[in-house]
Amino acid sequence: MIDGDKQFALIMMYIRELLVEMGVEEKVPNVLVNTAYSNGMANNFLDKHSINKKCVPTGVKNAHPVVQQYVIGVNDEPNGHGTVFVNWERLD
Repeated sequence: MIDGDKQFALIMMYIRELLVEMGVEEKVPNVLVNTAYSNGMANNFLDKHSINKKCVPTGVKNAHPVVQQYVIGVNDEPNGHGTVFVNWERLD
């Protein structure tokens, strides 16, 4: 089984790949929001793959408001809980 950090990083990598293929990666703000429990290896992995990331205190109540500031956002916690958020109104 893939742990939460990797699972949502792979989802975000796939989303970024699609944005690149469509030539809109610079026009569609996107982010992966980690919590304070994410490990350094996960952050290194995200940096290596040029994934925009933010770190917030633990809990969906802290992550979700940050995710909502972007057109596409993913939030995850190492326990495997997370969300993929798309602001369809801003995705033109």
